[in-house]
Amino acid sequence: MSFWPSFFNPMWGLLALGLIPPLVILYFLKLKREQKEIPSLVLWQQVLDDHRVNAPFQRFRRNILLWLQLLVLMLLIFALMQPFSRGDDDFASYVPILIDNSASMGASNVKGGPTRLELVKRRIREKVLDDLADNTQVCLVTVSDKATLNTAFTNNKRELLRGLEKITVKEVKSNFEDGMRLCKNLGRQADFNRVIVASDFNFDERVKFSLPFEISKINVSKDVTNMGITALNARRNEHGMWDVFIRVESNSSTLMGAKIEMTGDGDLVSENIKVSQENVYKVSFKVGVEDKAKRLRFRIVPHKNEFDALATDNIAYITLKPLRDLKIYVSPGLVSFQRAIRFIKGVDASSSDRDVEYDLVISNDKKDILELEARTRLFVSVIPDDIKNILSMNDEGTMVVDWMKDSPLLEHIVLTDLLLGDNPVMDESARIDDFGDRFYEILVDGQNGPLVLKKQIDDRVDYFLMFDPQNSDLTRYRLAFPIMVYNLTQVAMGSSGLDVVNPSSTGVLSPINQLANASEYKVKFPDKTSRVEKTNDSGVLRGVPADHVGLYEISGKDKTFTVGVSLFDAKESSLVSVKKIRFKENVVSAEDSKPQVNQSYWPMLALVGICVFLTEWWFYQRRPGGYDAV
Repeated sequence: MSFWPSFFNPMWGLLALGLIPPLVILYFLKLKREQKEIPSLVLWQQVLDDHRVNAPFQRFRRNILLWLQLLVLMLLIFALMQPFSRGDDDFASYVPILIDNSASMGASNVKGGPTRLELVKRRIREKVLDDLADNTQVCLVTVSDKATLNTAFTNNKRELLRGLEKITVKEVKSNFEDGMRLCKNLGRQADFNRVIVASDFNFDERVKFSLPFEISKINVSKDVTNMGITALNARRNEHGMWDVFIRVESNSSTLMGAKIEMTGDGDLVSENIKVSQENVYKVSFKVGVEDKAKRLRFRIVPHKNEFDALATDNIAYITLKPLRDLKIYVSPGLVSFQRAIRFIKGVDASSSDRDVEYDLVISNDKKDILELEARTRLFVSVIPDDIKNILSMNDEGTMVVDWMKDSPLLEHIVLTDLLLGDNPVMDESARIDDFGDRFYEILVDGQNGPLVLKKQIDDRVDYFLMFDPQNSDLTRYRLAFPIMVYNLTQVAMGSSGLDVVNPSSTGVLSPINQLANASEYKVKFPDKTSRVEKTNDSGVLRGVPADHVGLYEISGKDKTFTVGVSLFDAKESSLVSVKKIRFKENVVSAEDSKPQVNQSYWPMLALVGICVFLTEWWFYQRRPGGYDAV
């Protein structure tokens, strides 16, 4: 920062300097005395003393009141000139402030103290906004799971303070890279070469971003102890029950004591636990669900002598559905699929009623793409309309070139030397990217085109076998076919919540299916606010923000239900601050640094001037006896 101040309005100050000579002249004026006859010359000495006191320079030298008034006038003149100090490299005409409001910013550094976000707000007010120069414009950017521009560039302190107060903690993980990207885009509107980052720096050390500006840091991190629920899920077991798994972690090097409570349908089960960095609490227990879904709530209650910095990660929810068989529809002509499914436990492929709600559809009829709904579908020898202009079929035969071995559909499958009677052929003008542009993923490649495609939108997945398994040696001599069918049923069980249940995490609610088509639903959030969302033409509600841990009540004309949302982020629960931020081309220390912005001094000068004036007024006017009594 520059040592010598600059002046925003120097001309007004120069003009105001003209007030100094009149003030001084007032103190050079002679006293006008009346002539009086006196009885004695003894009083002449007093006359001489008065004459000497009335001498100009002596009067000027001894009058403290004049010096005080000159000081007040000079302070007001400097305040009128609006002095300010420039930031380093004269960068501070435009200043973006990036404020972290992710889940870890809700932690407290001391027991019963303010949150980290509150500390950040206080420091921004004191170090940046309170003395902000009039020629400096600031914008506020918040970053949690995504970056948001809260205020545009402005020097209106009232507007900036109002925007700062509205910022609240979002109980989601931090996406610092998105915040950097938004600041880079702001550079197209205003010219700046430095950004102030206010955070606890609890995010990934490596940031895939080329840094085009310098960073000033407001770091409010502190080593504190915390424990939280970092994982929770449930898996179906062979005894017709759910195995529920929960994981509790702590960042403390010593054991922390707490009680963990589980509630469901009015029942309460509690257990005392001790956790630390080395001693992670993990437990699995069985839960039976009969005729209706059961929501379980887990809560950590730290012991009274323990300091738990973050409360958000102490609560978690999971909803378990009654166990049932997977309902499968198989087209009558697909005999090989019917035979393979017959030996899989926990599935029901007995119904061929097209009006029944299915979990898995296996069809060789192109019309079923539009007519049969399910979360998981497999179409055999069907080319969807949206790719028929880039893919065609002939019967020249082909072989498998490569396949995605990590795909859930193809796990434990070997397709080497597989002979196929059908031959999907890509158009000569088509490119591999053309499939990706239409949301298709190629799982198996043939000599002339894709053999197996996957299309996933939200939680619904469609697979397309471009060939007929009956017209190949897949169903005759290999174990690959029954394994593939088994994998398909496991994918369907997972997407239907019949095999594994992964509870909802903060960020965005998972798409909710089986609602009324194109209908409005009211969503009531844990913070008591609400908004109206609309389902799409397929009855799917998606894109609902989930910024807070708690229960989300969703109500419509046809049904009302609640969804439990939890944090489940080990990084946010750890409250660990990175020491350095590694960008693509350089490394930046995360240590706290003073924000270098244009600071205005005129309010301070005006305040000091007023204080001196009031002191002078009290001392010379209100003091008993006045100045002469001193």
